Amino acid sequence: MDFWNALGLFLTFVGTAIACYQAYKAKCYRDEIQSDRHKLVLIELVPIAKRSREECTKITTPVSKPMRGVDPQKVINAIKRLTEKLTEFQQRLGNDYELNCSANKINKLVSEYTSETNMDKRHAVADQIYQELNSVIRMLTSKIDLSV
Repeated sequence: MDFWNALGLFLTFVGTAIACYQAYKAKCYRDEIQSDRHKLVLIELVPIAKRSREECTKITTPVSKPMRGVDPQKVINAIKRLTEKLTEFQQRLGNDYELNCSANKINKLVSEYTSETNMDKRHAVADQIYQELNSVIRMLTSKIDLSV
């Protein structure tokens, strides 16, 4: 009888060890999937941010020629697309404080740009938007580099 009890106890320990090992592997896979999803979100946001920055150059302060043939509303829509994506992916990005602050700042600058009537002040606000877009791109690329 003692032999069978010892054998049962041993098999229970083996079964417990196997279950713990499988739970550990499952947790590792889950963490890897979450990390990959986080990287994919960051990688998806970078081209959108770069496109927004390129569009923003159309409304920044012109060097020597006046702004012609540019629809500022298209530029604003491209920038708003980026801020919408940033807020949409806010949960997946772990409620990143810097990115949230930048998105809010860009939204405030966009509303300031649309309400401003003086062209010189509009160009100055557009320059600020451009700088903030640069900082968003810098943050995204540095987060990608850290996660690789």
